[in-house]
Amino acid sequence: TKGPVALAAEYRNMEYREIATSVESFDVEMYDYYVSLLWMLTGERPVLRGGGFEPIAPKKNLWKDGWGGLGLAVRYDVFEAEESIYDDLITKGNSVRKARAYSIALNWYLNSSCRLILDATRTVFDEPLLVDRDSVLGTAIYAEREDVYTGRFQFSF
Repeated sequence: TKGPVALAAEYRNMEYREIATSVESFDVEMYDYYVSLLWMLTGERPVLRGGGFEPIAPKKNLWKDGWGGLGLAVRYDVFEAEESIYDDLITKGNSVRKARAYSIALNWYLNSSCRLILDATRTVFDEPLLVDRDSVLGTAIYAEREDVYTGRFQFSF
């Protein structure tokens, strides 16, 4: 953290050896990483303690002496599994081997116990992914990306 800005990143490498099916045994390796940035537009300082961020306490609480605190967050996330996963574990279209996600979020800290979060995430897949079937024709409907918009009101005590 540096002033009102916090940068976080994580990398995970997962190796599974000798996964057994009724027919054969195989190995799979996957990895995932992300980089995220939080910028407190109203000047609050994110605090990292014990491997996690402390809750943000706005400088001015809503309904007391201000409008609370505003934070803008962005995140880039990548998941990838080795190519052989299509040979041994999944079928193309039923799952993906690679996914890249881009997120942006607005965090409104009303006071030290309440926050409102609005975010948008676009995930792009390496192969079209089965998302539904046409109810009349039964044909498969595939998507090359997914867009998710969420809102959350969080209350902590």
